[in-house]
Amino acid sequence: MTIADITIPYAAYKEADDLIKLVLEKTETIGEAAFEYCHGLSSVVFPKTLKTIGAAAFHSCTDLTKLSYLPSGVAIGNNAFNNCQKIAEIYLEDGITIGEAAFYDCRSLAKIRLPQDLTSISKYMFASCLDLADIDIPDSVTEIGEGAFSRCMMLSTIQLPGNLAKLGAYAFDGCISLEQITIPTTVHTIETGTFRDCSALVNLTIPGGVTTLQRGAFSGCTSLEKIVFPPTLQIVEPEAIFNCPNLKQVAIPQTAKMYVDSFPIRTQIQYI
Repeated sequence: MTIADITIPYAAYKEADDLIKLVLEKTETIGEAAFEYCHGLSSVVFPKTLKTIGAAAFHSCTDLTKLSYLPSGVAIGNNAFNNCQKIAEIYLEDGITIGEAAFYDCRSLAKIRLPQDLTSISKYMFASCLDLADIDIPDSVTEIGEGAFSRCMMLSTIQLPGNLAKLGAYAFDGCISLEQITIPTTVHTIETGTFRDCSALVNLTIPGGVTTLQRGAFSGCTSLEKIVFPPTLQIVEPEAIFNCPNLKQVAIPQTAKMYVDSFPIRTQIQYI
């Protein structure tokens, strides 16, 4: 089907299961839920005129495998491609903005190029992208939102940008293949559940700059054996490191405020 409308209204083709191939011409705005639940849709060609992809515009287009390049300047709305389970590769030009959970549950997504001027990875943007093994995060990113990469089960390593200021709660929750991660010195708080159930992490050094470890930050890291905290650490909240049966050694400053259940009971604590 070829559509030449400048604006495609809200839910205009929602649940149109007979729609298989879509070519958009001259379109500037794709409305919210415009093609939601079009289960037979397999490919979309976007025009150079496109400016906005509305919230949930292609939500649950479960057969969608191919997207043409999106032009610079497009605003991708919240949940725009949520549950598009067969998309394997996406190339995003500089100048594109991306809403919350835009690619949530894109289970086959293995390769993505992010805009090099992107400043924030929004909440749950890539959550449950089960085949995502690695991703290059631009140096321009200063914030990774809540649950951004949660349950990315193939993600084994990730390089966080040097200017990152905020690492959100549950950002890497359930990343069971994550073996190593370097946290930049610009991050001051490891938030609730940020690395929960990262069961492949073995050794971890927290950089200078981190002052607070919130509840459940490293809970369920069952392979974790050693953590070294910086002198800047001030607070370790209850159950910050919980259900880590192999944790044998924690190096922590004497001045840090801890609770009885901040660490597993048999952990050897070395004060620095």
